[in-house]
Amino acid sequence: MCDRKRGNSMFIGYYNIANLVTLSGLMFSAGACFCSLSHDFKSAVALFLCACFCDVFDGRIARSLQRTKVEKTFGVQIDTVCDMVSFGFTPVVIGYSCFDNPSPYLLMVFFFFVATAGIRLAYFNTEAIEKNDNMEMHHYTGLPVPASCIMVPALLIVHHFIQDDTVAQIIFAVTYALVGCAFIGNFKIKKFGTLPTILFLLVVLGLIAVSLFTDWLVVV
Repeated sequence: MCDRKRGNSMFIGYYNIANLVTLSGLMFSAGACFCSLSHDFKSAVALFLCACFCDVFDGRIARSLQRTKVEKTFGVQIDTVCDMVSFGFTPVVIGYSCFDNPSPYLLMVFFFFVATAGIRLAYFNTEAIEKNDNMEMHHYTGLPVPASCIMVPALLIVHHFIQDDTVAQIIFAVTYALVGCAFIGNFKIKKFGTLPTILFLLVVLGLIAVSLFTDWLVVV
């Protein structure tokens, strides 16, 4: 029934408030990329963290909706595509934009980070679709890619206070490499409950305040 209705529609896709929140996060991330390429890192980080907010809430909104199996599958897929851009690729664009001449080893780490984020997200989809009838996960395997929400602003703050470009690039390379390895690590992380989620959002709000009201994200 759902597929036949969609087949007669002018546009493909399944649209609900949760998917619109997911797409809003994608738009925020695109804006973060544009701002970082213009070296407006304060705006870039603020937009990037707004994408993080969207990612926190879209799943909770989706679970409150009555959806068919195909709508759930579409929701998983569009969330993964948007997460790849928001938390797999945008962090690399921001990191790359921090340096006038990124070293070859830093570029290789950026490539590694993007690849591991893609693997992590594809594996999550495989688990969600193949191992769970309702496609709801209670544990993550590997570090969830939205962890880059904390990594990126933290690195930019460090970069602001470390004037040596070579040292800053080493710190970026090591951090991106470690986080990339954590993406594909074979370990379990329990999904956040209400209290950890609130604490995480408070940290994100604090980082947004830092991005808007201090000069700690001005890369010099």
